[in-house]
Amino acid sequence: MVSEALFMLDQINQNIGMEAGKYNREFLEKRLNQNKHDLEKAEFALKIFQEKTGIIDLVAQLSSTMQMSAQAYNSIFEAYTGLYIKKIETETELAVAKTTLSNNNPTIMQLEKLLNEQIFQLDQLMIKLDEKLQYLLSNITPAQVDAVPKIEFSVSFNSLPSLGLENGRLIREVELQSKIQELLIPQFEQAKLEETKNIPTLQVIDKPKVAINKAKPKRALIVIGATLMSILVSIIFIYTDHHTRDLRTALKRT
Repeated sequence: MVSEALFMLDQINQNIGMEAGKYNREFLEKRLNQNKHDLEKAEFALKIFQEKTGIIDLVAQLSSTMQMSAQAYNSIFEAYTGLYIKKIETETELAVAKTTLSNNNPTIMQLEKLLNEQIFQLDQLMIKLDEKLQYLLSNITPAQVDAVPKIEFSVSFNSLPSLGLENGRLIREVELQSKIQELLIPQFEQAKLEETKNIPTLQVIDKPKVAINKAKPKRALIVIGATLMSILVSIIFIYTDHHTRDLRTALKRT
């Protein structure tokens, strides 16, 4: 009976784990497919822009002449990328949690709060990125452009700030989607392994066995105890009867 109960409990735990792995794998697969589509779209848009304007990566091309501004921009972008990856991890965890927990569960509420905070922070970083990029591009001078070797644009110098902003955003999107893909692929492979993993969740140290000899109750002790108790009760009864005999006789006479 105990072995069957342990086996059933182990099966339930394994099924729950495999079910969670399935939802995790499905969510990551969907997210990875979306990422592939977004990356292809971003790469195509960047390619069209580069062919049309001759601007490959304006921030990188001018980084030698505007080193401090470019470093500040790249630093903010790294922070944005890191936070965006954390947002994806939170989304994955939240999606899996919703498959087994109710919407009022504290874990769900905490993850939703964390996700909203991350989205807000990403919006703030995006604003800073655009501001830093606009500042960097608005301070470009013809001398700085001429100082960069092997740089040729098929657009006028006056249009560089606006086109550079568009170029920066396209580059940013391609790099972001590439980093997301780098994160999702190993997670997706791990999720596929988790889905098929069938490892026991309980470890039985000492297997239960049916007792050959009864351990309790001890019949010999019960018999001895009952005998001693009977003797004691008998002695008390005889003693009481003997000492109250005269009293009972006197009560009858009256």
